[in-house]
Amino acid sequence: MESYASTMLFATAFALHTQLAFAQDTPGPVVCNPGYVFNCYKEYSSVLFRDELLPNADGSFNDTSYLSACSFFAAESTCQLSMAHCPKPFRDQFARSEEGYKATRAIVCDAPSLQALVRLSLCLNNDRLHKCVESPMTKPKNGTNPREHWCKLTQDSLRCVDEGVMECRHSYEKERPIFRKYFTAVSNMLRCDAIASGSAAVTAPRAFVFGVLGLMLTSWVTTKS
Repeated sequence: MESYASTMLFATAFALHTQLAFAQDTPGPVVCNPGYVFNCYKEYSSVLFRDELLPNADGSFNDTSYLSACSFFAAESTCQLSMAHCPKPFRDQFARSEEGYKATRAIVCDAPSLQALVRLSLCLNNDRLHKCVESPMTKPKNGTNPREHWCKLTQDSLRCVDEGVMECRHSYEKERPIFRKYFTAVSNMLRCDAIASGSAAVTAPRAFVFGVLGLMLTSWVTTKS
């Protein structure tokens, strides 16, 4: 029941904030629209949370599942290809997103790196990490800007990795740099950092989506424990 409640909490929060975030998108053609593009990149950012990537009972990994995860990432993202006929100023907004995509692809398509990421993610479902993260793993309070909330949640999660690992049986010295590299790549892909520069017109979905990764991290491993 606890796992079910955790899953439902995440699903409710996800639905609510998707509605809030995309309500702020700039209207326009479906493809040449920030909401459409960010949703596209969001699909790539969720690859880490595939159930089939979890280790077997003996600690081994399914090689076929990891090959499948890599095959999801072509040399160029479908997001980039879909914007081919959009105005250049619009496409230029997402140059950093494509760089983040390629950096994410490099990690996902390196099975040892992705396996290390999965192992560490499973370990980080502990009280020490949860207490370190300042933002509650729930929907924002009334009046809270959802973009800022989810970006702060993500930043706090990354800041607390070292704290969370203290409760693990292993130090994960080799895995932690991969963890940071992966989430930095995803951050670039979704351009969450732009919220600090005040680029409000295009930050609504990206801040929310990357923040959700932090929530997904704990929700995903909770449902598996």
